[in-house]
Amino acid sequence: MFQKNGTALYEQLVNKIEQEISSGKLAPGDRLPSENTLAEDNGISRVTVRQALKLLSEMGLIETQKGIGSFVSHDFDPAQADSKARDFRKRFEENFRQAIRAKIMIEPGIAKQAAESADDADIARLEEIWKRMDLKQSVREYDETCRQFHLALVALVGNPLLNAFYERLEELEQMYLRNFLLSAKQRRELREEDIRQHGEILFAIKERRPDRAWFCCQEHLEYFYHYYTDPERELE
Repeated sequence: MFQKNGTALYEQLVNKIEQEISSGKLAPGDRLPSENTLAEDNGISRVTVRQALKLLSEMGLIETQKGIGSFVSHDFDPAQADSKARDFRKRFEENFRQAIRAKIMIEPGIAKQAAESADDADIARLEEIWKRMDLKQSVREYDETCRQFHLALVALVGNPLLNAFYERLEELEQMYLRNFLLSAKQRRELREEDIRQHGEILFAIKERRPDRAWFCCQEHLEYFYHYYTDPERELE
């Protein structure tokens, strides 16, 4: 089982397999355990396993043959492994940072316009999504509900180009967040604050307060960004 140390789950699996290859425990041509076995042995999902295997393949450490399995690459060069690993790991976090920064630049304005012009039916749809946010939801269920809230907010302004753009931003965001390990206490505290902030955005729009909607949305995104990128944040 992986530890709650703030390192993404897929990265912990990458580190583990990389060490086994570098130490010789896994030799060139050796077959890696199946996705199911890696998931069960390490207490993670198959989605996380596939993300780790994809990264290992891009690093040149393994080769994956569809329908057969993954094997240690015959061309593996230990001298270049560390540099490649750092580059690819940085990419996932940087994608997350850029996605949230883009949302910070755009979404408060969307919330402000929604407060000015969204019709009551659309606002009711946003409220229905917010009411589904619950402390008892699974991580995947809650993350999907949050995704739906932000996509529904963007849809309020009726711009199809923004809808497609936000789908991609949400995808980049979730690729990072689904593997970020938090303790049960941290997850509960974060979710309580997250539900409150989403509610503040909703009610500012519902009460037709454009400046308040802008502020609440900006505050929420800034909080979210700093929570996940602050290196000084303690993990319990």
